[in-house]
Amino acid sequence: MFIATAYAYGKTGEFDLFWFVVFVVGIYFIEIGKNAVNEFIDYKSGVDIFVTPDKGTPFSGGKKP
Repeated sequence: MFIATAYAYGKTGEFDLFWFVVFVVGIYFIEIGKNAVNEFIDYKSGVDIFVTPDKGTPFSGGKKP
């Protein structure tokens, strides 16, 4: 997104802070939604139960205490 913003600024010479902030916030909410759906699916499928606490990694649900 930052590269696209720089490219658009280079082409037009204009920068609209409002739209930049809207896009940053939008991407943030997309990430929150993606992570929430992933956690929900992991919970419903029970996939995290098969990982013992000593074998947990950030990629196996190990980021939870």
